Amino acid sequence: MKFPRRRTWIPLAAVLAVLALLVGMWAFDTAGADVGRNVSVAGAEVGNASASEVRATVEQLAADWSTTSVTVETPTGSVELPAGDLGLAVDTDATTEAVLATDGSLHPLAWAGSFLRDEEVDLVFTLDRDRTDEALAATVADNTTPAVEPTITAGDGAMEVVAGVPGTTLDTIAIGDDVLATAINQQRPAALSVTALPVALEPTYDDAEAEAVADEADALADQPLVLLVGGKSATVTSTTLRSWLRAVPGDAGLEVQVDLGAIQADLPALIGDLGTEPVDASFAVAGDGSIQILDGEAGTRCCTADSSDRVVEALTAGEGQVELALEPLEPERDRAWAEGLGIAEPIGAFTTNHACCENRVRNIHRIADILQGEVIAPGESFSVNDTVGPRTIEKGFVEAGVIYNGKMDTDVGGGVSQFATTMFNAAFFAGLDIDEYQSHTLYISRYPYGREATISYPNPDLVITNNTPYGVLLWPTYTETSITVTLYSTPWVKGEQTGQSETPGSRCKEVVTERTRTWLDDGRTETDTFSAFYQNQEGVPC
Repeated sequence: MKFPRRRTWIPLAAVLAVLALLVGMWAFDTAGADVGRNVSVAGAEVGNASASEVRATVEQLAADWSTTSVTVETPTGSVELPAGDLGLAVDTDATTEAVLATDGSLHPLAWAGSFLRDEEVDLVFTLDRDRTDEALAATVADNTTPAVEPTITAGDGAMEVVAGVPGTTLDTIAIGDDVLATAINQQRPAALSVTALPVALEPTYDDAEAEAVADEADALADQPLVLLVGGKSATVTSTTLRSWLRAVPGDAGLEVQVDLGAIQADLPALIGDLGTEPVDASFAVAGDGSIQILDGEAGTRCCTADSSDRVVEALTAGEGQVELALEPLEPERDRAWAEGLGIAEPIGAFTTNHACCENRVRNIHRIADILQGEVIAPGESFSVNDTVGPRTIEKGFVEAGVIYNGKMDTDVGGGVSQFATTMFNAAFFAGLDIDEYQSHTLYISRYPYGREATISYPNPDLVITNNTPYGVLLWPTYTETSITVTLYSTPWVKGEQTGQSETPGSRCKEVVTERTRTWLDDGRTETDTFSAFYQNQEGVPC
């Protein structure tokens, strides 16, 4: 009979049909996929994804991680930086390869089992240590206490060692390791925080090296030394020599060196004044009104940079004397400085007259002599009182008439207000800023009405600011009956009086003078005003 054989083939056909169905489903489900089902990377699903889709997902995770906030807690406070700035990055190639390495689940049987399990792939991180150091440089500086190197000092008859002291700093390697470990553990791009603890910063040299240097210094300073400087000589005792010796870093460690500053500080007492002061370049106005630049002169001072080595070499060789050389000292203001100021021609001038041969005229001439040649640099403010100082007999001033508290009086330096008025008007027409001024309390007919200034020490003062890109040379000149102040520069702005008003009062009146300034480069104009307050009669204040 044939029936039993049919019953054997029916179940087999069913199994084959199921298998065929499963294979079809597998083929359909995995078509175009390079990764099996239920695979994720850092929480992002990449199951059944192609290689290009996997890379795109990993690259997005890398981008998210680069902007993820990392807080670094330090003893001086916290700093918040993007992970990318700290050098943390996702290795997209390595991570993509790790995801694609899970492709065993693409086989039919493994595919069937993937419905029952999930597979998580970790991101692969890298850390650029140089970027970590760069990003944390300011934070490290804020949290660093430098180590104090051991040194030597002169004790009672012998050199003594001052022990070194460790400092503290932050370890950027440890910080980077913590950031990397936290990211690896966290995986998903979300803000993270690490704590940076201070670590010891040891001195470069140890105390034993300083002990050896102290012994060497004692051996060098055990006999007096004669110094020869600038044609003068002095004997330096062992005690003074020890006070000059220092332990400084050298090519082979700590070594003995003489402190040149200590020599310079002690030489005046040992030898007397040495050297000459430099003379700055200056200006003069020739008879024809042309500007002349007078070259400065270099000075000298003790001592050349090799002086320390000379002293050590003499001590080491057991020589009883050493000659030190004076070094040149260049002036702060040289010809190049003067030429760069653009001082070329008059930009403002004013003259006031006075009677001849009075004491007040001597004071006017004296303040003019003191201020002749002063230069107001671009943007600089010039104070007459700060430059001249108190008017005293020792400075060449004499007693003359003044106005104090609205009354006529006398004092040393009386009359210099005429110079202030003359300079005020020169600056007025030169278009310079006049920051501080005060009119006389009583109007004096030899001055321009409402356009004048008094001065005394320490106040009132006359302060002028050079609002041009060129230097301004102050050049007062005088005759027996007049004082003239001329300002030299390159023309930049000019001023003119364009109005004046008067407001009477019961005790005094206010006079307001309007000035219009015109800039020569573009023709723009600007108006400012100056006020003068005059008492109606002597002794009756406003």
